[in-house]
Amino acid sequence: MSTLSGNTISSTYPSLLRVDNFTGSSPSNLVQVVDGLGNRLPMYVSGTKIRFRDAFEIEAGTDIRITGSTIDVDGSTMDFTSVNTTGIVKNVAVKDAGGRQPAIDGLISYSAGTGIDITENVITGDFTFTNTSADNHKLYIGSGITTAVGKGVYWDGTEWANNPTSSNAYDKLIGVAAGTNSLTDGVYISGLITLAGQTGHTAGALYLSTSGFDEIPDYTAGNAQRGIGHSLGSVGIVLNPDIYYKINTNTSYLITNDDEVLITNDGFALEYN
Repeated sequence: MSTLSGNTISSTYPSLLRVDNFTGSSPSNLVQVVDGLGNRLPMYVSGTKIRFRDAFEIEAGTDIRITGSTIDVDGSTMDFTSVNTTGIVKNVAVKDAGGRQPAIDGLISYSAGTGIDITENVITGDFTFTNTSADNHKLYIGSGITTAVGKGVYWDGTEWANNPTSSNAYDKLIGVAAGTNSLTDGVYISGLITLAGQTGHTAGALYLSTSGFDEIPDYTAGNAQRGIGHSLGSVGIVLNPDIYYKINTNTSYLITNDDEVLITNDGFALEYN
């Protein structure tokens, strides 16, 4: 300690540091550091670690590097206010080529950033979305066709097709296009649909008609009567296609006990003879 050369003990001892009550015991035992005047400093040392009693402060602009695998914080708060997380993206699940989304097993780890609207309940694992629009069931199947947003489509057995009617789709899977491509954007098959293409119906039951969705069933012979859900008026529709349908038959004749002929068309009386 060359800086002490030529100095007396009486003039330098206040600036010297020593460990308090050092007994030569195990090097893992922490002992407090004191100055030459006996003032206790907020630092403890041993042969294996250093402990700070109050605050541990690092000068601004100084990098901190931790080479271990674990950070153990014994306290209630860790403040990372100044950490810049903008632009960090974490994919939770990615659809495969067929539009299927794999199940998530285990813990989900992600970093927050600008525009993230998901919060996690760390106890139950439930997620809350800040977007309050309705939940829907959407399919990503087929090779993809051009669709009109909010318009009806049906699955013909191998691919989606546009414009479902009471003659071509009464026994098919009915859906509403979510975008301009049936595979890329998907097709809603149930739930609340608020897209502009489905907000003009009168509130009440909806059926397949000769031109799409309508408030009145189709009674045309050869076509079918099939419900597809309910309209909420300007809000949109609740899509819930019925799996049952009724084929409209041609005019039939029913002879009564009085030999009178009742002419009917799908159960509706037309005239008596």
